[in-house]
Amino acid sequence: HVPGAAGPPIICGTNTGYHMITDVVNNECQTPNFGIGPSTSTTRKWDIKITQYACGDENGGGPAGCLQYFTDTFGVVASFGFSDTAVLAATTHLQNQFYETCYRRAKGYCYLCFSPSLTATIPAAITGNSFGLSVSADAATAQASVGTTCATDYLVIPGAATSTNAAKTSLDYATFSRVCGRIFNIIAGNIATATICTRQSPFRLGVNIDHDEATTSIVGTTNEQDTFPGGIVGFKLDFFQVTC
Repeated sequence: HVPGAAGPPIICGTNTGYHMITDVVNNECQTPNFGIGPSTSTTRKWDIKITQYACGDENGGGPAGCLQYFTDTFGVVASFGFSDTAVLAATTHLQNQFYETCYRRAKGYCYLCFSPSLTATIPAAITGNSFGLSVSADAATAQASVGTTCATDYLVIPGAATSTNAAKTSLDYATFSRVCGRIFNIIAGNIATATICTRQSPFRLGVNIDHDEATTSIVGTTNEQDTFPGGIVGFKLDFFQVTC
């Protein structure tokens, strides 16, 4: 991070394949900190590859302020520590995660799409998906939420729209930025997962996850843990760019 500014989020759990890009100014150093608790029942190990990018090398290191930078036209983006083996009822994302992921727009590609990842393992006995941030608008049904109803945990996809609308060359449709709820869909109240796309460049996705989970009631509208898929899952999304 830039010395004197807010640093990258604190992470834990299994983060194989993840990356972080941190900015520096005035030839300052970056100092990683590792916190290891007293437990002897947990195996701890890390193998970290370090790459330095020249100042102004946005093609390799990405624009300033992007904690993650993806250069392929397709891939997977997930909240840090996401369980890659199973999304269970008790799977809970990390707290205090505030950062932005960025995507290099390839030549001849006009929009970027996201959908719940096909690589996340969902137990057959549980109806769920690889997305859950905050609560639904309805207490009895897992639903999608968008816009101003997303106030605690949410993703920011500037100019987010359905895949059908994003394919249009004219902006004759309404867009949102914030996406949350128990179902990944740009249509508020929808109970089915869907693909969300954006034509707004530079391509980016923001992560806003606060410090706690709402558990003040057993009612689904105010309790993020109630009603699976819970609003505590975090996210693992497949992303792909679409040609013009």
